[in-house]
Amino acid sequence: MIFLQEQKTQLVYEDIYGLYTRKQAREAERDIYSDIVTVISDFSIPAERVNGLIFYAKKYIPLFFILTLLSLVLITNKKKIRETFEKY
Repeated sequence: MIFLQEQKTQLVYEDIYGLYTRKQAREAERDIYSDIVTVISDFSIPAERVNGLIFYAKKYIPLFFILTLLSLVLITNKKKIRETFEKY
């Protein structure tokens, strides 16, 4: 035969105070948000990540490519652009 003995647990004042504080916070949330809160029970995980590497690559690689081309064009034609601005 096996005898199982439950050990007595004692809470320290800080633990009791923390539990009462949490209980009061939960009751306050329940009173404030009683009509607004809804529980979603049928939640499915999306099939693909939205913020993956390809998502950012499609957006930023063409942007950097265009900016690089513009800067190269400006650097190579700096003298002509300067002359044009000095004319007018």
